[in-house]
Amino acid sequence: MMRRKRISESMPASAVNDVRGQVKQAAAGAPMEYVTINGNWIIKVDHATINVTRNTLCQASTLQSWDLRHENLNAKHLKNWWGDRRSLILDDGTKITMHADSVHTKVHKMSIYDGQISIEFDNDNNTVLHQSIDPAVAQLREEAEADGETGYVEFVPDNSPGATGYVYFRNIYTQTNPGPAPQCLVMPVDASCVNEPLSTTGDLFQYPKQVNDLVDDPRLIHT
Repeated sequence: MMRRKRISESMPASAVNDVRGQVKQAAAGAPMEYVTINGNWIIKVDHATINVTRNTLCQASTLQSWDLRHENLNAKHLKNWWGDRRSLILDDGTKITMHADSVHTKVHKMSIYDGQISIEFDNDNNTVLHQSIDPAVAQLREEAEADGETGYVEFVPDNSPGATGYVYFRNIYTQTNPGPAPQCLVMPVDASCVNEPLSTTGDLFQYPKQVNDLVDDPRLIHT
């Protein structure tokens, strides 16, 4: 389980301007939006396009999964998924698990686990299949699905004059079978953990458009 809340680092409500911990949708079938309890991340779901944005007081930074399991950071195509399942753990403990299969080559189902909250989405129809605020239900549902290729996305503060910090994206494990997730973010880490850097942004105040591609996907010419 990796749902550690850093409430002391949460953004002020004025910076979020939205309801935290609930799915917002303007109309049936319209894109959906979820702001994490911490307030630092905004998750937008529109069928197979999932945007995960760090909510900052300066330039936002967005990690995107789209179309046939492509992965972008600030519009830079980094890589494609290595399997039919992909999870992202955010630095406030929120976990997003996305599913595709042999029939649906695009994302067709996904889950969000944010503290005691668990949500399941039908991406094909832009609908919510399940939503609960029961911590026992969240744990059971999280452990009932394998995470697949799993990355960690964090904002790294920089206290240098004129700077604010950058986003760092890396892979930390792959889980092929349901059960408790490997412990990779606190010591001692499990033997199955990895540290595979994928990308960083430039400083979100000084160099908001900069993306450092740290991974070479041999399936793609341009990465």
